[in-house]
Amino acid sequence: MGKGLRWRGPVLADDRGTIRHLQETVTAGGGVRVGEGAVCAIAPGWIECATSGSSGAPKRIRRTVVSWTTSFALNAKIFGLDARSVVALPGTMAQSLTLYAALEAQWNGAALVDLSVHRGDRQLAHMARWGTTHVYATPAQVEVMLKGQGGCPSLRYWIIGGGRLSADLRARLALRVPQARIMQFYGASETSFITLDRGDAPEGSVGRAYPQVEIAVDAAGELRVKSPYLFTEYALGSSPDTCWHADGFLSIGEIGHVDAQGFVYIRGRKGRIVQVLDHLVSPEPAEARLADWLGCDVAVVAQPDPLRGARLWAMVGEGPAPEAVEAALVRLRQELGAVASAHGWQRVAPFPLLPTGKPDIRALEARL
Repeated sequence: MGKGLRWRGPVLADDRGTIRHLQETVTAGGGVRVGEGAVCAIAPGWIECATSGSSGAPKRIRRTVVSWTTSFALNAKIFGLDARSVVALPGTMAQSLTLYAALEAQWNGAALVDLSVHRGDRQLAHMARWGTTHVYATPAQVEVMLKGQGGCPSLRYWIIGGGRLSADLRARLALRVPQARIMQFYGASETSFITLDRGDAPEGSVGRAYPQVEIAVDAAGELRVKSPYLFTEYALGSSPDTCWHADGFLSIGEIGHVDAQGFVYIRGRKGRIVQVLDHLVSPEPAEARLADWLGCDVAVVAQPDPLRGARLWAMVGEGPAPEAVEAALVRLRQELGAVASAHGWQRVAPFPLLPTGKPDIRALEARL
């Protein structure tokens, strides 16, 4: 298969010119670095891209080309990617998900369409115009795209990364593109693919291990991963939660478990767990439920409290009426209990988001 990148497919739309820059870099035989949308060449055999920075300063990941091309070949079979495919890119190259989708498409000879120049609510119409067959997108991007009209009859696979689709959003997406398979993967910039949900995962699960991935859980409930897709090092920045282990496994601070059928469940990031009274609580289960029920931007953040240790607050974007938010908080307490639920809520407008569409937790904590 070789250790370098290759460019095999056509470019159908590239209004920003970013794909052309990527093509020139790949064709010249160099490695690729992408930061803030700019593409430049680095030493052959390497790829560098940024993390989302959802809970801290963004970092730059350095990985081998092979750590991505290995999954390119697998996904060609899983998602049916070939020279007849048309892959749409809703985000910019600053997102590692977009960079991955572009390089994977070209590796497999597929055509590329850059949608990032278009408003999100118009991207679905442009996907239909170009006969798109595959698209990688985050849940935040899906939410905006569904605000537009129409569907995309040519679409065969809608692949979700960068977050978990809520049940409501998945149902709305399925109605808009009923002929397409909706596949979700869980991973991180450091790990690439960890699990894949082919549509058979139980509620709350992120699917089973992606091919060639080993998943272990240590005594503290932290997930460890070993695979051919792991990154090499941080080219910029660091993370206290990222740890290489002597047996070749990598942990990145995710807490969860694996059931008897091999389905993986994620409780949340170790770095976001707080102490409420005598309990260690992750705000992410509350966050996911509220986002699902309210259908808007939501984040649950911790406020220090001298008696309780911390109190959880729901930061809610524009959309739902106050009584709907209050009703959701009551339901949340019924499902998760008072300790793991939001103590109160605060409207935030405009809601601070990172370029990936994820909530900017640090900015929201400052607002609280």
